Amino acid sequence: DCVSEIDPLFNSSIHLGPGLRVQHERIVSEKSGILRIKTTKTTTKAWIESKNEGSYQPSIGDKVICTVIRKTNEAFYCTIVDGDGCDARLDVLNFDGATKRHYPSLKVGASIYTRVISLDPVELSCCAPKGYNAVDWVYSDRVLFGELVSGFIQSIRPGMAKNILLSSNKIMEQMGQVVTYECAIGVNGRIWLHVPENKNLSWMLLQELKSAPLNPTPVYYKKLKRRLREYLLSSNNMDNTMRDDDDDEDEQA
Repeated sequence: DCVSEIDPLFNSSIHLGPGLRVQHERIVSEKSGILRIKTTKTTTKAWIESKNEGSYQPSIGDKVICTVIRKTNEAFYCTIVDGDGCDARLDVLNFDGATKRHYPSLKVGASIYTRVISLDPVELSCCAPKGYNAVDWVYSDRVLFGELVSGFIQSIRPGMAKNILLSSNKIMEQMGQVVTYECAIGVNGRIWLHVPENKNLSWMLLQELKSAPLNPTPVYYKKLKRRLREYLLSSNNMDNTMRDDDDDEDEQA
């Protein structure tokens, strides 16, 4: 359908976001949803917000977690919004050290931690931004962006993801005082977390992040660390009991 509310603005400076495109010099929608328009002194931005999107709209510089849904020799095509299909392109050369013959071989379904570098259409990059040391993509355990392996991914509200990343929010720091873990948070509302050799604890930490209050208090942090310590203690006791059982069976044998 032609988007009549913004079509008169076509000749002015307007940036089209997800769900909108130009067809025969007219702005048309590609999906159902709510038309959102944001106007500043210099430009107008418009997009279609579907039910599945929540409140997330890509912005340049956003760090996101996406899923590969299709690939060619030139690019990986990804989704950054659950249930919203293909809405972002990651060029095979947008990895530090990548060449046309030597670049990551990502499979369909792979999860990637990346960042938004342009809009209309959305383009992604796994290259380190200015101010960070660029590490060749082959050193997957040292790169800032790239494929996320092992661990779990949990979807949360984009606003909650942004809240966790605030400098005033210490929940990740507090968890790190008790547990060693790896974590990546996408402002598109996805969290990846991995505790080596402990899937149950990985899942538990994800649920803690998902249910965390918007404004954690010192009392909340104290209770959080106590829950984690109690879980670790019970988990260690269970492991010791299993070892004792194995020893008894060996002696009986």
